[in-house]
Amino acid sequence: MAECSRNEYTFDMAQIEVIPKTYADAVRALARWHSEAGADDLTIFTAEDLGDNVVRLIDVSEDLPDLGDVPVYRMGASDEFPFRTAVALARPEQWNKIKSGQTDLVLPADFKIARAQQVWPPVAE
Repeated sequence: MAECSRNEYTFDMAQIEVIPKTYADAVRALARWHSEAGADDLTIFTAEDLGDNVVRLIDVSEDLPDLGDVPVYRMGASDEFPFRTAVALARPEQWNKIKSGQTDLVLPADFKIARAQQVWPPVAE
């Protein structure tokens, strides 16, 4: 498989240089991988860590199709990425409505977004 790029979303897990060992490392790695294949306006948020080894990201971009809802894609853990993942895909207007609670759009109950933090692009601390 080819290396992940902005124009072509293919990724060879064998190319992972360091396997994330902590939740924080896993969040940063997954956000970085998404950013490499994402649109230029991509902003990524992480939902609250529930202590269950699931990395929950919300990818926000104008480039995403308007499906009427916010799809969530879940994947299991692997040897190369030992955390389960759940990724929601939202357009900016959908994300703003979800955050404000002024919409019928909702994320699954395990997405606790009251303390969601932006992880991409990185925010200076």
